[in-house]
Amino acid sequence: MRKLVGLVAAAALLAVGCAQDDSDPHGDAFYACAEFMKQRLKSPATADFPNYYSDTSTVTGEGPTYRVNSYVDSQNSFGANIRTGFTCVVTDIGDNWQLNTIKID
Repeated sequence: MRKLVGLVAAAALLAVGCAQDDSDPHGDAFYACAEFMKQRLKSPATADFPNYYSDTSTVTGEGPTYRVNSYVDSQNSFGANIRTGFTCVVTDIGDNWQLNTIKID
C-alpha cells in the first residue's frame, strides 16, 4: 500500500512538472501586457480583460517579442465603466517580461 501511495505521488509531481513546461508564450505575453496596462489605469482593481482565447484579443509574434491587441473595461476617475483599447509589445527576457511599447487607444 505504501508503495502504491508513493507511485501515485510521484506520478502527480511528474504531471505537474510537465504541465509547467508546456506554457503558452502567447498567453504569457497577453497576461504580461494586462499587468503593464493595469499600472496605467485609474482604478486597476476594477480591470476586466477579455479571456485570452477570445476573438477580441490577438497576440502575434514568435518569441521572444510579441504584439498584443486587446482592451480592458475599468472604472475611470468618475466611477464610470469605460472600455479602453490598447496595443502592447513585450519581450520575453527569461523569468520576466520587458515592456517595449504600449499604445492606449
